[in-house]
Amino acid sequence: MLSLTLDKNNAIQESIQNNAICIFKFDSSFFSSMNNLQIIYFVENLTLFNSEKKAILSPFSIFKLDKMETKVLNDFNNKEIYELHFSFITNGMKKYDFFNFVNHMKIDLPLKNLNLEDIKSLSNAIIVNSNIMALNLHGNKLVAESCKNLAEGIKKTESLKLLSLSNCSIDSVGIEFLSEALKINNSIKIIWLNNNNFGSKGLLHLMEMLKTNEKIESIWLDYNSLGYEAGIYISEMLAENKFLKYLYLRNNELGYQGIKVISESLKINKTLEGIHLSYNSFGPMGAQYISDALKINLFIKEISINGNKIEKKGADCIAELLEVNKKIFVGKVDY
Repeated sequence: MLSLTLDKNNAIQESIQNNAICIFKFDSSFFSSMNNLQIIYFVENLTLFNSEKKAILSPFSIFKLDKMETKVLNDFNNKEIYELHFSFITNGMKKYDFFNFVNHMKIDLPLKNLNLEDIKSLSNAIIVNSNIMALNLHGNKLVAESCKNLAEGIKKTESLKLLSLSNCSIDSVGIEFLSEALKINNSIKIIWLNNNNFGSKGLLHLMEMLKTNEKIESIWLDYNSLGYEAGIYISEMLAENKFLKYLYLRNNELGYQGIKVISESLKINKTLEGIHLSYNSFGPMGAQYISDALKINLFIKEISINGNKIEKKGADCIAELLEVNKKIFVGKVDY
């Protein structure tokens, strides 16, 4: 635990509460008294000044305040001070820091070649700024360490509704960090994770998260090289999840084996409204499984199955489905 001591006469206290993230504003006399170096000393114990730690601050530094106490120093003047126990977040001077997005409802930074420090700053921004409802990082390479830092922001944000991380080269380790954060997050409703190629290993983490998540309504997982074995993980999730409405699984090599197990769960799922399965190479057998499931499930309103070489036999199965289930919209059917 680090502590910060400030002379009460030189600090402005604004709505400081325990366990809050606060912006500390220091008046000019505070910095001028430090010869404009803007260096403040953090000490682990007020009586052990040999273990000093330094940090550069701006007048708009951000901290997470853990505890605040008023104390009187035992000196001749009995000077009254604040003793603050906190976690330092940022000095507000980085390229993508909180202050770049004060009046924004969306952070839109596709294809910006963001580095680890940029991701840390953006993670802080979505924690502190309660106006931000959407974060788009499409096309920025996110290595596992970047995902780990972004996950910290996802855990703590209370306003973010949409998260777009398509084409970010996220591997299964990065997906695990994000999935663990999404187990905690209570605000995100829409997630884009297209074209990351994290495979079935990464998908497993996401599906485990979705089993209990009560907020996410739509998730895009197109082009992730999932393979037919991923069907088991998707099927298990659909059997338990009661909040997901739209699931996009296009171009994932699910095959008829994957579609078979997914279809079994579609028979009992009552909340999904749309599922998109184009270009999964499931052929006429997969079309039969889907047809059988959606004759029973009357809650799904839309499905796409084009690009699966379902042949005339599969097309006949879909035509038969449409005779029984007249509410569902089936996109283009090619064979």
